[in-house]
Amino acid sequence: RCVSLVHIHSTINGDGTHGGLVAVTDGGGTIRQCVFAGSMEGNKTGYNGGIVGWASTVTKIEDCLQLGDIQCSSEGSHTISRNYGNVQSSGCFYLQPYGETSTSERHTTERALSNGSLCYRLNGNSTDASTTVWRQNLDTGMADSYPVPLQDHGIVYFLDGVYTNCCPDIVQVPLQAKPQSDIYFDLQGRPV
Repeated sequence: RCVSLVHIHSTINGDGTHGGLVAVTDGGGTIRQCVFAGSMEGNKTGYNGGIVGWASTVTKIEDCLQLGDIQCSSEGSHTISRNYGNVQSSGCFYLQPYGETSTSERHTTERALSNGSLCYRLNGNSTDASTTVWRQNLDTGMADSYPVPLQDHGIVYFLDGVYTNCCPDIVQVPLQAKPQSDIYFDLQGRPV
């Protein structure tokens, strides 16, 4: 699990093989529950991947977000990974396509990223603290503009049509007051 905020400034003319997380997966492996939210720039540089620059051998990319601001040539590039025949991708989302995309990746929106709905979806609509990986501060602490796989951020709940960090166990219910005369209470709510 990781969040990459790397800024790649490329002066290469042609094949850059840059990736938001990994340039080349030479021995295969799995990239799971990661975010690329950095940037790549270089108008003469192409042949890059949003997550992996080149998958030399079978590489699994699972439950990742490609949110990078990519300002490179899209020639020969792929939103998730180049040499896509070696990629087994599942549960990945992207904000902006870059080069080619495949049917296993899903487009998302700024709204779904920022309002908690994508975070809730990435967790399979679960709020179990022992199993949820994706977190997002919505109304606790400093608000996150996208989900992160970091356990020190808030769990996202869906309550009354709103995504929130407010735990359903502590939702406040307004008290119903019954008019009664001559009953007084102290500051702790005890009758006096």
